[in-house]
Amino acid sequence: MKIIRYLDSQEQIHYGAAQGDGSAIELTGELFSGLQSTDRRADVAKLLAPLAPSQILGIGLNLPPTRRGDESENSRVPGALYQGPQ
Repeated sequence: MKIIRYLDSQEQIHYGAAQGDGSAIELTGELFSGLQSTDRRADVAKLLAPLAPSQILGIGLNLPPTRRGDESENSRVPGALYQGPQ
């Protein structure tokens, strides 16, 4: 069974079981404590990531120095971005 996480037309988050024809069946319960299949067809408005991200860490040097506002030698040191749980 392929489990999907989706947003329905009322902007509620649910889990579902993807079907071979592209549709999905709604699942009830919690992902890590057990999901139960229902007979209801899922109202999938938008597919979401399998798990809600709790932390984001980004390190990079992907902007040219003029966009970073620093043209010194220190501009060659990658910047860091951290976003913790909200």
